[in-house]
Amino acid sequence: MLHDIIKQFSKQDRHTLGKRIDDTALEILDMMILANRRSGAARLRVLDKLDRELAREKILLRLTHRAKILKDSPYIALEKILITMGKMLGGWIKYEKQTAREPHGTHAA
Repeated sequence: MLHDIIKQFSKQDRHTLGKRIDDTALEILDMMILANRRSGAARLRVLDKLDRELAREKILLRLTHRAKILKDSPYIALEKILITMGKMLGGWIKYEKQTAREPHGTHAA
């Protein structure tokens, strides 16, 4: 979906903001995979960075929308996806922080 939307940008916008948006989306995907393979404090560090990258993606999309590069409909659809991802990520971070405080061998249900 994102790639198809970026392809509709003008050539200049595609190679500037479009590239940043695409690169950030790929970084988010890479960090999700990395966080899934880590545990403990290492996972939390990746999740914190992932949270920052997600915030960056939201800002980049908002900039393209305000600059009239991205139309309302695709912006709203992407924003909804990012909001959902943010909620899921927030839950993951909360769970990891809670798990880190518990004695080894016990997990909250």
